[in-house]
Amino acid sequence: LIGQRIYLGRKQYITMGGTRTSPQIVDIGIWKYVLCGLSLFVIVLSIFLPFLALLSVSIKKIFGNPYSLGNLSLKHYEFVFLKSPIVFTSLKNSFLLALGASIISLILALIIGWMVEKTKLGGRSILTFITLLCMSFPGIALALGLIFAFSSPPLNLYGSRWILLVGYVIIGLPVAFLFARTSLKQLGIELVEAARTCGSSWIQSMRDVTVPLIKGGILAGGIIIFVSIFRELGASILLYTGGNEVV
Repeated sequence: LIGQRIYLGRKQYITMGGTRTSPQIVDIGIWKYVLCGLSLFVIVLSIFLPFLALLSVSIKKIFGNPYSLGNLSLKHYEFVFLKSPIVFTSLKNSFLLALGASIISLILALIIGWMVEKTKLGGRSILTFITLLCMSFPGIALALGLIFAFSSPPLNLYGSRWILLVGYVIIGLPVAFLFARTSLKQLGIELVEAARTCGSSWIQSMRDVTVPLIKGGILAGGIIIFVSIFRELGASILLYTGGNEVV
């Protein structure tokens, strides 16, 4: 984090300001096919091949035996989707918790990102460091800390979904902050100042000017947070209790 701060320094990355500029298309000729192929190659390696491997294992009747017609079966899918009552409960819990944590993380990240990028408050760098520091905690260590913190009054959250939500927000906040901060870096302050001059409050200017201009980056961050929380294992395995199972 310190190295990043030194490298980025005080450079300007504003691309959305008070003056409208038209995008310029650069013709790279035949290289566009090469780059397109490279992009598709990365997608195949990172997404399709792992899913193909999972699918091939999931239709084996006995995992250790070689592939043969006698060793192929859909019984695992039958058990998961037809015979296991916990599957749909865990899917519902994971969906609601991931959605809630994504929204809360994005709201907090927008506020913190604005304080860091668009104000002159003292200690902004410390706020950035603390926010991104959450990313360095392994899920199991984070879960243990939350259990110690919330297993007694006044906030006895252990055994409820609330402690899962707190853990997921902590996990999602650094990612949300990175997306929010990057988007805010590209936004010129004069647009918000114009809204404030016209009588808008800070909340109104955020709602009517800032958020609509950076909604692409925020939406991308929200999707990534949702997916990562939906499949979170380290913290979930210690924080869930009976009735609060997640995927």
